[in-house]
Amino acid sequence: MSKEIQIIENFIFNNNVQALLSQINDNIMDFNILEITGMGTQEIKHSNLLSWIFGDNEHELKYMIFEKFLHKVININGTREEIDILKHYLYLPQYDKEFIIYREKNDIDLLFVDTRNNIVIVIENKIYADERTEGEDGGQLKKYEKTIKEQYQDFKQIYIYLTISAQAPSADSSIWLISNYQMISDSIEETIATQQGLSDKTKIIFESYIDLLKRRGIVEDKQLKELCESIWKNQSYKEALLVLNQYQPDVNNLLMEIRQLLENEGINIYDYTSTKSDFAIFTKNYKTAYSQWKNYIKEDSDVELEIRFGLYIVKSNIQFWLILSDDPSQKSLQYFNKIKEKLHKKRSRKQIKIYAEDIIEDFDRFNIENTKNQIIEEFMKIIHIVDTCFE
Repeated sequence: MSKEIQIIENFIFNNNVQALLSQINDNIMDFNILEITGMGTQEIKHSNLLSWIFGDNEHELKYMIFEKFLHKVININGTREEIDILKHYLYLPQYDKEFIIYREKNDIDLLFVDTRNNIVIVIENKIYADERTEGEDGGQLKKYEKTIKEQYQDFKQIYIYLTISAQAPSADSSIWLISNYQMISDSIEETIATQQGLSDKTKIIFESYIDLLKRRGIVEDKQLKELCESIWKNQSYKEALLVLNQYQPDVNNLLMEIRQLLENEGINIYDYTSTKSDFAIFTKNYKTAYSQWKNYIKEDSDVELEIRFGLYIVKSNIQFWLILSDDPSQKSLQYFNKIKEKLHKKRSRKQIKIYAEDIIEDFDRFNIENTKNQIIEEFMKIIHIVDTCFE
């Protein structure tokens, strides 16, 4: 028996290690109803659920979680005029809040309007998509600012930019306060811990949402981090962990094998790197050589598409991406929207330049052969749908 095998056996047959591994396994829910709905990283579904969590709904918490979130917004943004407005609104007892929450009103993700106290709060929700900064309207956030100032002239106005990492929006959108999903997760967990009498349904929804955020890496799983660190910090386990790390499946090899299989099918591959994903498998730029893709569009087509198709690994999901060029022609935009409509089975209400769809969620890195077959099968289904758009 080799030394490395002996090290791994000693690690696996250790009762303390098995207890820690069991706790790690129990840290993730076996059954998550939100995962079944395909919520994943779809911003529109997150915004829909947040409107329920933040509002005065069946959970009978009034606006408790929303107020906890706003307190955290105050803490992270320092001293600013907008923060003073929020402080007066949240801390002074005479303010009896009564919100109407709008979804996608004027394309705004979440719009909170309190007519009793003449305050409006805008939340722009960004998980993986970028803010649109170009256009005649001055960009996405400028457009929202203009709309709110016109429609709510006599209201105090608060603008909040919600992302995974509390990143700031564009430099010329200085009135926007930053926030992140960790603040939402913490607000929900604090509520679960302190509120007595929450219904079972409410608890399931809250716990499922927190679990989903952790699974997707949108928020940090602090308990899981502590459990894993307790293993890594134990010197007696270190040798085994180094051996396991050395022999873990290489996802880069998976990408290369998939690429090779697709090239064998006659698919012309164009290398492309995206900052929006861990790494790219491939994409093809249609801008000048659309006729090379005769498997996907008709050779007599006169459409010079400025669209890239690609497969990406984002976190633990395989995604199909459709990316429009920065300055598309009107015809390209029409085809882009037609493809989105066919994939969605309904017309998309937003003119965005990036469309992403999970085709495999939580793929199995330890069953490379099965994963390859799944990816190719799902990709070819999508390409068939795309192909019909050019007939």
